[in-house]
Amino acid sequence: MAVNTKIYTFEKNDERAGYVLTVEKNGVRYETVYVEMRAPNKNVLKRMVEAAKGPARTLTQFAKDCSDISKCPQNTKKINTPAFARVLAGNDVVRPLKEEIIQALLNNAADRKIVNPDDLLRANGYELRSVAEREKNASMSLESTREFIALKSRADADIRRRLSAIGNTTWISVPDFSSAKDSDRPHNDRFFFSDRFGVIEPYDLNTVFMDTGTNIPVYWGFCIDSTAPSVRVDKAGAVKKFREILLEDIIHPEEMNDLKISFVYQNRNLYNAAVSELSNIKVSNYISVVLIQKGEIAAEFTLGRRDGKKQSCLLGEACEHFEGDGPEEAIKIMNYGHIERMDVPLFGY
Repeated sequence: MAVNTKIYTFEKNDERAGYVLTVEKNGVRYETVYVEMRAPNKNVLKRMVEAAKGPARTLTQFAKDCSDISKCPQNTKKINTPAFARVLAGNDVVRPLKEEIIQALLNNAADRKIVNPDDLLRANGYELRSVAEREKNASMSLESTREFIALKSRADADIRRRLSAIGNTTWISVPDFSSAKDSDRPHNDRFFFSDRFGVIEPYDLNTVFMDTGTNIPVYWGFCIDSTAPSVRVDKAGAVKKFREILLEDIIHPEEMNDLKISFVYQNRNLYNAAVSELSNIKVSNYISVVLIQKGEIAAEFTLGRRDGKKQSCLLGEACEHFEGDGPEEAIKIMNYGHIERMDVPLFGY
């Protein structure tokens, strides 16, 4: 195995009523529980196997590598060529691939960005147990769906406006909802439509933009929260909700070098709670919390950097910390030392 490469173990666990994915890198271990929810997606699985094999190996050589414990000790069972050939042919793929095959694909993939755990497991019909339970117990009414669509539309419009003011380049929406939603192929090799409403994989984003003015694509992904501005909320649960993004930044930050992430709220109480929960977390890449009010970006808080460098806010007009008696009356300390009392959120601007 290459230095600093993630090592995956995937196995059924009856005690946890599901399948446990364990990822280990540099001595750090993280476990996620998945459950089987739907039939596999044959087209996506075919793309996954092709990307895992890569152009430099034959299918036979790939199967041999997947069975070689010197290359990956986790793969202790022999993997036969027909197991992959069946997927590539699209025949009889009605159940998820066996655990050892999923594990072998993750540990021996030529392209690990395409063959990532979330996309591979969802293509096999698995879903995070927490998501499955939420889907099972929650029902989104037509009225709340319309409300979220309206909120997200306004958020998209202002995010697009703010991005257009950054540098001299053009940011385009990725994927294009009007043309890519019903396509079997992803818009690009990084982002896929989920079969959950409004979500783009990976990272559970629901809006992604790409900077078209650079030779190497730079993406900015937004997770726009659906909580209405009028709802009273005291806790955001941001660390738990975004744990996979935060973990990826910790154990494999280089994979996010071309990606900025923003968590977007339109509920001020929820925004303030999220900032409080994330304010002590240090990251290697650009991760921020954004507040949109009345269709305009009112605040942005960027998470601190591990290297100690000050992270500028790119969407918000300033990145200062506010302290005051409450949301209706806060004190902003300007860069030049002037103190101004304003009706603004407690954090950021």
